[in-house]
Amino acid sequence: MVPAIAYAVSYLVGTGFVVWFLSSLAPRLLRIDLKAEARKLEERMSAGKKMDPGTQSAYREWSIRAVRLADAFANQRVGELEASFAPERVFISRIRRGETIVETTPETPLHKGDVVAVAARRRVIVGQGGALGDEVDDKPLLDVPLVTADVVVTSRAIADQTLPALAEQYGRGVVLVKLVRGGEEIPFTAETTVNRGDLLRLAGAAPDVDRVGKVLGYIERPSSETDVVFVGLGILIGGFVGLLSITVGGLPLSLTASGGALIMGLVFGWLRSVRPTFGRIPEPALWVFDTIGLAVFIGVVGLNAGPSFVTGLRATGPSLLAVGFVVAVTPHVAALLFGRYVLKMNPVILLGACAGAGTVTAALRSIQDEAESKLPVLGYTVPYAIGNILLTAWGPVIVMLMR
Repeated sequence: MVPAIAYAVSYLVGTGFVVWFLSSLAPRLLRIDLKAEARKLEERMSAGKKMDPGTQSAYREWSIRAVRLADAFANQRVGELEASFAPERVFISRIRRGETIVETTPETPLHKGDVVAVAARRRVIVGQGGALGDEVDDKPLLDVPLVTADVVVTSRAIADQTLPALAEQYGRGVVLVKLVRGGEEIPFTAETTVNRGDLLRLAGAAPDVDRVGKVLGYIERPSSETDVVFVGLGILIGGFVGLLSITVGGLPLSLTASGGALIMGLVFGWLRSVRPTFGRIPEPALWVFDTIGLAVFIGVVGLNAGPSFVTGLRATGPSLLAVGFVVAVTPHVAALLFGRYVLKMNPVILLGACAGAGTVTAALRSIQDEAESKLPVLGYTVPYAIGNILLTAWGPVIVMLMR
């Protein structure tokens, strides 16, 4: 009984040590400035300048202007004019022809005297927009209703393509605002590839966003409803899976109810990513699960572990704290040294990977706070999934060995 208590207490103590070690001590041991490394990585990945909470940049990368078309473009088609700016993306979304406003397609012809609504990156409009003609003030032409929608990538044909390739094929009239992978926003560049299950936040005219959304996968409409049946079914099936047991060498092995629920959570999460027509959980509800649920869990564990903690300390002495520190930190020290000096990994991503491998979400949050950046999540997601599976599979074995 005492070894089991000692193991449990050392694990609880070790978790706190891991949070402190990865966010505070490890950067000093590696002799790195975590904030500076995060800034360098953000600049390399074009993540943009870091803004303080509650503030936003006045700069807008995309702009739309009304231009009286130069005579040189008369008798061309819209698609031809747009292609002349390649590889830059330029859209002619609407045309004023006399008193009539015309919605365009790539085959729409251009006439002399047309006033066009040109959408492009600001640098393109400032640097090359003058070649199109003279800018004019035409509020009715520019008064276009724009929408922002979240699109979940489910198409196998779309997966593993780069953003520029997708933009060239399907992206006319829409821009990418945000890319979310594994529930975390990640920076994107021209080399970023799209994976199944990624959430792309697109902005543009409603018909264009709907068109692109159908090609990519599924448009997730705003809703405050939770698919309780989906959540409950996952917990129920997970409980049944956890009841299953096999005997190896006279040792019964089982995932237990919590392990079964974890496995089904991974399975149902994958189903949700490839078929997002069901299983929606609004972001505020996820926040409750992630924040309040975790706090309640830690509180309950602490209340239950309190008597055992005192008993363990009386039985083993203060050395239990040292054992907890060594057991928790040693794998991370080895991983940090190997990743930094053998694999030559970026320290920001490396620390996120260590937090994920240890399945310590609190450590990831602490690293992000220390780095003042979300980039550590780039190394967190895959090790976290693998670590959870190994933890679930080997947890019962460790408990049995400690008896």
